[in-house]
Formats: sequence, structure tokens, C-alpha cells
Amino acid sequence: MSEQYWTPLRVVKRAAEWFAELRIRTVLDIGSGAGKFCVAGALLTDARFIGLEHRSSLVESAHALAKAFGVSRRVTFIHGALGAVATPPAEAYYLYNPFGDYWFDSSRDNSDPEVTFNHARREVDIAAVERLIRLSPVGTTVLTYNSFGGRMPECCDLVHLEWALPGPLRLWRKQRDTADARGSRPLSYLRDVTGVDRGTGQALDRLQSPLKTDGPRGTAVNNQ
Repeated sequence: MSEQYWTPLRVVKRAAEWFAELRIRTVLDIGSGAGKFCVAGALLTDARFIGLEHRSSLVESAHALAKAFGVSRRVTFIHGALGAVATPPAEAYYLYNPFGDYWFDSSRDNSDPEVTFNHARREVDIAAVERLIRLSPVGTTVLTYNSFGGRMPECCDLVHLEWALPGPLRLWRKQRDTADARGSRPLSYLRDVTGVDRGTGQALDRLQSPLKTDGPRGTAVNNQ
């Protein structure tokens, strides 16, 4: 379960290195679940992290996690769905199976009865992410771990790719202002970049355990 929903810490470490390289100051995690990526990212960088999550129970867990690790001043979580609430401004977006509930049988989980799942909703939500990227300012960074289920718009170029992880981590950057673009490129458009992970601190070691029974990573879908 955790491999499907929760970002491994070595992935967060590589992401932190790339964010530092590009001087990213604000990161929006779309489908932030119980908040692991945001909290770990705040422990590794000076950036501000915002999580967007449509499951109220996971938002509550995420707030508690940020408080427990002392990063509440730079980590916030918003209860809502992409397209249903105002999208917080950010220099980078993070996407890791944000719509995984459609594949991993989370529809059987009744902890948040206001959340529903179906194929048509999934297609709408994926299109919303693609549109968000197309309409974002030039220079916006998009970090994808595995995938978000859609296609990366042509206005973005691949900057980094890391294969030496449980799944492919890709960093894209919007290079052209193509707000009206309809084109997109498949995620098979790749350029290899290698690197070495850094060591893990005590706080990150502690972060390994609290999330293993918190429930699924969650999604940021619009259920209206």
C-alpha cells in the first residue's frame, strides 16, 4: 500500500536537491494525502510547501504531522479539490499518483462519504491538471513521480530524470507561454540524469513510521 501512495524518503531527498538547484521557494503537492512529502520536503529545504487534498480525514492527519515535526510555519494543507477551490500560487507542482484512488480501490473506503469515484471524474481531473500546467507562468516547475495519468503539455521540457529510485522521478519546466496550446507529449519523452542520494537525518527516520497506518495517500479531485 505505501509504495502506491506515499513518496519514499529517497525520492523526497532527490526532489529537495533539484528544488535547491532551481531555487524553488513554494511547492504545491496536488493530492497531498497525509502530508508526508510536504513535511519531509520542509525538513530538507527552506521552501514553503502547500498540500491540496480532498479527503478531510487526511487533511487533519497532515496538519497533525506538520505540527509533530515542527514545520507548521512552512507547511499548510488545504481541504479541497483542483478546480473546486482556488489553486494556491506556487513555483512548483508535485504529482505522485494524485488520482490513484481510481486504480487502487479506494472507492471502497467510506471514511469520507462525500468523495466519489468514477471513470468520467478521473478524465475530468486529469484534464484539469493538464490545463493548470498549460496556463501556469513560464518557469513553473512540475515534478512527477511515476505519473499523474495524463500527458505533459508541449510547453514543458524535461530537465531532470532519475531512474535509480523505486519509480521514475521527472522534473519538467515550462519554457514557453502557450496558454492556448492543445498539444502534449507522452511521458516516454525522456533524458537520463544520474545522481547520488544524501544521508538521512533523525527526523526523516522518524517520518518513516507514522504514515504506514494512516490510510491511502489521497487525491485532489473535484467531486462536485
